[in-house]
Amino acid sequence: MVSSPPTPHNMAAGSAGRRGTLLVGLVIGLLARGIQSSAPPRPYTPDWASLDSRPTPRWFAAAKFGIKMHWGMYAVPSFNDFKPKEQDAAQYWRFNQAAVGCPRAQNPGCKGAPFGKMGENNSVRQFHQRAFPGVHTYDQFEPMFTAPLFNATKWATLFAASGARYMRPVVKFGDGWTHWPSNTTGNWGSAHAGPRRDVVGELFAAARGLGLKTGVHFELSEWLDPDTLKKVLPPWRADALSSVDPVRYRDTVVWTQLTQLVETYQPDDIYTDSEWDWSSDWWQSRNWLAWLFNESSNFSEIEVSRFRF
Repeated sequence: MVSSPPTPHNMAAGSAGRRGTLLVGLVIGLLARGIQSSAPPRPYTPDWASLDSRPTPRWFAAAKFGIKMHWGMYAVPSFNDFKPKEQDAAQYWRFNQAAVGCPRAQNPGCKGAPFGKMGENNSVRQFHQRAFPGVHTYDQFEPMFTAPLFNATKWATLFAASGARYMRPVVKFGDGWTHWPSNTTGNWGSAHAGPRRDVVGELFAAARGLGLKTGVHFELSEWLDPDTLKKVLPPWRADALSSVDPVRYRDTVVWTQLTQLVETYQPDDIYTDSEWDWSSDWWQSRNWLAWLFNESSNFSEIEVSRFRF
């Protein structure tokens, strides 16, 4: 739902005289030179024509250079030796799991890992068997993810020294692990487990202290959430999909988390990924974007640099 914009202040009085005329002329002149107006924005409606008409915030057009940090629990194995190099270290568990998750007895046409062409004896699996022989599920990495080298001030200082004008951490990847205190994930996040720190809050405070803009990279779908497995599991696992509820995931996880991030941290930029084959109509993304541009706490400054819906 898009609310009506506030009524602008009355800027003229019937007999303001010459001083009032000069003031109005000055305001018009400044606006013509690109000074940001304090007038309320026009309301955006939940359709692409309206949403696409929103101008790019000036800060983003001027920034030119920013840094994205892809860091999470997958930093525990920290392994990236994929051949072919079709993914990065953040995909570690997907490939490790896929290497043993393709039972030819149930699917004679299986040609190795369902998430790639790396085969059952891929380098990820070989490394895992050597380095973590006792780790059989992804959540076993959680107590190892203590983040002893995480220092938000040092990271932000490095980014600022590089010439970057904004930074964008991956606040939730496909493993569903959140880097902020979220009430949607139980204890599956850095504030309640692992390092037990509000990573987003610390990074944003450090970056803003150095004049950097801030953004969030947010993965829409999760490999481990039972209601999104339908998009990840191979066809021969159809028997395990009878209880999934992707609508529940969309409404109570995705939109709740994104709204929570916007209202708690006021990011300057949003970047989403992993919409997979669900359409924008299914995601109902236009309704959320209309709220973001009209009513959110950072509506005038926030940039949506990538919205995969």
